[in-house]
Order: sequence, then C-alpha cells, then structure tokens
Amino acid sequence: MFNSAINLIKEIKSFGFDAYIVGGCVRDLLMNGSGNYEDIDIVTNIPLDILKIYETADISKNKKDFDVIIVEYEGHKFEVASFRGENIYEDLKNRDFTINALAQDQNGEIVGHDISKQDIENKVLRIGLKGEELFNEDPLRILRGLRFAVKYNLTIEAETLECMRRCMDKLFQVDKHRLYEEFIKGLAINGKWDRYINLCIEVGVPLNIPFFALKHHCFKMTPTQRFVYLYRNTPIITLKFLFALPNEVIKLHTFYNECCMALMFENKTDYEIWKVISKGDWNTVDTMLCLEGMESVAERGRKIYVRGMDEIHFVSGKEVEELSGLSACKKVGIIMDIANEILMTCGNMNHRSLITKVVNMV
Repeated sequence: MFNSAINLIKEIKSFGFDAYIVGGCVRDLLMNGSGNYEDIDIVTNIPLDILKIYETADISKNKKDFDVIIVEYEGHKFEVASFRGENIYEDLKNRDFTINALAQDQNGEIVGHDISKQDIENKVLRIGLKGEELFNEDPLRILRGLRFAVKYNLTIEAETLECMRRCMDKLFQVDKHRLYEEFIKGLAINGKWDRYINLCIEVGVPLNIPFFALKHHCFKMTPTQRFVYLYRNTPIITLKFLFALPNEVIKLHTFYNECCMALMFENKTDYEIWKVISKGDWNTVDTMLCLEGMESVAERGRKIYVRGMDEIHFVSGKEVEELSGLSACKKVGIIMDIANEILMTCGNMNHRSLITKVVNMV
C-alpha cells in the first residue's frame, strides 16, 4: 500500500502539483520505526476534481473544514485532502499536535517544522503551532491528545496541559457520536486503559463526559473498567442521578459495599461471608479492596471464595427436600444453611447423613 501511495504522489506531481503523505503513518514511522501502512493519508494542492479521473467516492467535508476525497489507486483506497493553507508548511501549522505535523515526500524525505521532530525525539505532546485555537476549533482534540500521550508514553508539555484544562468544558459541545468513538479508542489501547482513565481524571476531564457521550450507545467498557473508573472518583449517588450510570455499575457498587460489610465484621462466619461474596463479581471487589489499601480484608475474602468455589460441595435445597420429605418452605432453607455451615467449617462429608442429622436437630 505504501508503494502505491508513493506512486500516486508521483503521478500528482507529474501534473505539476505537490503531494505528501501526512498524519499517523509518518508519526508512527518516526516513533516506532515503521508506519501504519494500512491507513495512509495524502495532502495536495491539486484541485480534487481532477482526481475524479480515478474511481473515487464523492468529495466531502468529512466533518472537517477542508475538502477530502477517497481515491482508489492500484487497488488501494487513500484519503486525499486539500492543503490547509498555501503550502505544506502552512498545512502542517494547522495540525492538532506537533507530533502529527510532519509529512513525507515521494523520496522518503521528512518535511516539517523543527519543533515537530524535536518533540518526537523527546517524546513530548505539544499542541500544534496554532496553539489554543486548535482546541477551540475542535475540543475533541483534547481527548485525542490524552490518547496519544498514553499510547506513545509522552509527557504533556506544560502550556498544552493548561490549554487542555482551559478548554475542557467545550467537550460538551462535541457531537455525542464523535465523543463516543474517541473515548472507546482510548479504552482500546492495549494494556493501558487504566492509565488512559487515570490521565483523564488527572487532567480534569469532567467525569460525566463519557456518559454524556455514551448513554445513547452500547457502552463497550466492561463492568470492571467502569467500576474502577467511577467508584474511586465520584459519589455514586451523583453519578446515578446526573449521569445516567448504567445499571450493572450500580449493582456492582452495591455488591462491593455488601462484601465490605460482611468481611469487616469479625462475628460473621465463613459461610455467611460466602453467601454474600458468591452473589456477584468477586474478582472486581478483590481488585478494589486492594486499590483501597484493604489487602488483609481482600485476602480473607479471597480464601473464602476459593474454598467455596473449588473445595466445598454444598448441599442444595433440592437435596434437602428429597431427603427430608419437606416441600419448599422456610425450614428447607434453614436446614440447608446449617448443613452448609458445617461443611464450610469441617469440610466435605456425605450429604445424606449430614442432612439427616440436621433434620433431626431442627
């Protein structure tokens, strides 16, 4: 695909115009030693109508303020855009961040301002050369920048960070679909979703922004991801009523509180605790207890959970009914609980003899 892009650029230049590869492909080439050659963008000063000689999609604004056309060339599709300015250097000034403000010509030479090359070398995220105006034009660039910072392990330059914070409330002006797509991209960074969320919080992204964007969509975070994000940083009651918090997170928060109550009361037996922690997502609760500095509490719950899941064969209500002759009633539940309390304390034993003994006791 890369060779086809170079051939397209050469063909455009044969008409007497300029053209360059820009964007993530060039950034990744310099940062990682290899570009994303499955997604190559080209900018040019050729009138895009001329490019209709190739099989293309229609020219459109493509949610941006400059013309874009999809060109199919040598079996590959390229997004080709008009220069944003008089020449390539003017175009690069309009890029969102300096790390994205570089271009590659048909000979493989990197074209751009020195600050862009320096920031890539020093792993710095800096707002583009137009400064805060870029965030005012499209506030979504704030979240996009945070994603870049996490994905490429960049340090956010001080003035860029201040610009982000000053423009943060403008995120509410962004189309919900675009917010959704960008937030999901941040969460999809391999192995780094928690760092992305923490950076969002640190920089000051309003906690209701994700729900402002996502409440009308299928939220692709797992319950664990949502719970860790939300529970640690804002009161659940506020989230519930202001931000339309998804039901499973409310349930998970309630379950977390129930587990804490059960585990922190020393007079609770192991079986009583098991009855609580086995009702929901214990692994998430375990994680949260450790994050909250309650490792000893988590350890107690962990041992009980493993014992209940892997070691003890509990008595069921159906077994009690069959062996006692009782139909479904409160007494069946009492017998079952007593029998299981004994199993949890003493270990596995024959259910028939155990149930018979408990029935005679009750």
